[in-house]
Amino acid sequence: MAACKRPGMEGTAPEADRRVWRLNHACKAAAPDGYTLCLLTRSTVSINPEIYRKLSYEPLKDFEPVTNGFFGQQIVILNKNVPVKTLAELVDYSKKNPPTNSTSPP
Repeated sequence: MAACKRPGMEGTAPEADRRVWRLNHACKAAAPDGYTLCLLTRSTVSINPEIYRKLSYEPLKDFEPVTNGFFGQQIVILNKNVPVKTLAELVDYSKKNPPTNSTSPP
């Protein structure tokens, strides 16, 4: 197995969209010869198509899933003044109070 480092992938957070686009495009453009394995994130397959109008790829048409290789931990952190104790209560509270809720990445 060989790893190929694509030029231009280093940089700072504001350049992340361009870096990810280049990786996804390179994966799509690779010959379907069985020798290329791309590790894609959930944003590539499920989030990006919902938030970007134009992508250089269509996840369901351009990529063939092989396996779930990595799993990350997800946590929910709330202000102590939010009156919920469970995830189900948070969902219910969010539906009843949409203008007051927001999310933030780390």
